Amino acid sequence: MEYREKKKEEKKYLPPEEQKEGKECPNCHSINEADAQFCAECGYDLSGKGKCPKCGAKILPNADICEVCGAWLLEGKCKFCGADLEEGATYCAECGNPAAGIVCPNCGKLSYFDFCKYCNTPLTVTAQKMIERVKKSPNEQIEKFSSNQEARAYFMAQKYLMIGQEVNVEKRDEKDELLKLKEYLEKVEKKEKEKKTYTPLFSEKQRESILSTGKSAEVEIERQEEERRKEEERKRQEEERRRKEEERRRKFEGWHCNAFNAFHPGGPCECADPSMGGHWESYENYLRCSQKKLGN
Repeated sequence: MEYREKKKEEKKYLPPEEQKEGKECPNCHSINEADAQFCAECGYDLSGKGKCPKCGAKILPNADICEVCGAWLLEGKCKFCGADLEEGATYCAECGNPAAGIVCPNCGKLSYFDFCKYCNTPLTVTAQKMIERVKKSPNEQIEKFSSNQEARAYFMAQKYLMIGQEVNVEKRDEKDELLKLKEYLEKVEKKEKEKKTYTPLFSEKQRESILSTGKSAEVEIERQEEERRKEEERKRQEEERRRKEEERRRKFEGWHCNAFNAFHPGGPCECADPSMGGHWESYENYLRCSQKKLGN
């Protein structure tokens, strides 16, 4: 909020001729070049088209993902922290996370948020810090979040603590991360090429970097396999604990967002503007409350 107010103040003192020549971003209020297609500050689409480049759905204000297909809209920005990415970068220079995302060690799916949007596993140091923040101040009232990334991390950490999961952020291993990305890339490309249309998951430079690093990392597969075999016994012991966690998880079926009064089964990771806040609840309760509002 302070950032937007600051931008508004800066705009007030711009000479009239500059205000006419520039194009104001409706999202962050910064002034851009008159022919700019995207905002230089936040990446917002200034072309006026307002449609998702992947599925063509209408893009909502302040959105960084498409509500319909989940596509990332801020090209050239880090999906974890929002910083600018160098062309073809494998890792973000600001937060150090992989530009293409992280393959979740728990469910094996690709995620580009601090928490896995499929199984809620914390994937980054930011996720662990947010868990500690929510744990220390469980009743913290936040009127407006500084970014969609912060809002998603906050509410996913909230759910993480409510269902009683244990904090377990694995130590970063870049070779292992890239090897997993390589395996994931090959699997997705094989599946996608069977379809009529194919949208590359990574840029060509990122793909080359991942594949080349993956080849050099293959010599460590034998060592990793031995470690994985040792982990099998631990996983069997955790099976009963996870079953109980799943039972508790069902109590929190989805996230009710304030921005659009919508119910998101996948939580704030499915909301285009979670910065306005929301709360976790069952779908049954969401329907009941919605019917009461319609009745009034």
